[in-house]
Amino acid sequence: MQVTEKLRSVGLRATPQRRAVLGIFEANGQRYLNAEAVYREATSHDQSIGRATVYRTLSQLAEVGILVRSTLDPDSGVAFYRLHGKEHVDVLVCVSCDRAQEFRNESFESRSRTLAESNGFTLRRYQLLIYGYCPNCRAAAAAGAEK
Repeated sequence: MQVTEKLRSVGLRATPQRRAVLGIFEANGQRYLNAEAVYREATSHDQSIGRATVYRTLSQLAEVGILVRSTLDPDSGVAFYRLHGKEHVDVLVCVSCDRAQEFRNESFESRSRTLAESNGFTLRRYQLLIYGYCPNCRAAAAAGAEK
């Protein structure tokens, strides 16, 4: 479904700002993005879009179910967004720069189902969040330690 059709299907006008924000997510697939990353990407294409507009648009798109909002690190409280999709993903979260990288692992999915069933649960959904340092932050820390 095209961006304009997707917005209209949930009762939102297809303003240039909404189209721009939604277009960023469609170009990035199922990746998680925080508001600042969306803002940087949007302003690289259109300098006139404001930070508050990006934040407001993200909230609206999450409210109507086009985007999914997640707080991947409760300590930082930074909200991440991704397109609402049917595919399950787990997430690696950098505790230094808040980068979120999705991954899929059939072994985790199978083990989660087995764990739930062995405890009398029927698995509906789960999400695995792994916290650590991304390669960029790890390299920066190592470079700083060498000085």
